[in-house]
Amino acid sequence: MITSAGLLALWTTYGKSVCTLAGGIAGWAGNVMRIRIAAQRGRLDTGQQAPELLARASERDTRMDALLVSMTERISELTRQRWRYDGVLQELYA
Repeated sequence: MITSAGLLALWTTYGKSVCTLAGGIAGWAGNVMRIRIAAQRGRLDTGQQAPELLARASERDTRMDALLVSMTERISELTRQRWRYDGVLQELYA
């Protein structure tokens, strides 16, 4: 049976080694958990970035669609003006 004197002698002999080993294992486990949490946070951030990117792309598409409609209307108006001017010039020189 282990007596308290024997346990104290064992702790005195191997206590530093045991504490060092336990500290190393605890440090390693903490590092593993930190890496796992960082990876999970990265996945969550990526998951949150996707809707934000989609919203920004949708807003940009909406603005570009409005700009395209505006430019198309402007080109159509300028083309009609050009045809009118061409018609006036033809009548003038006819």
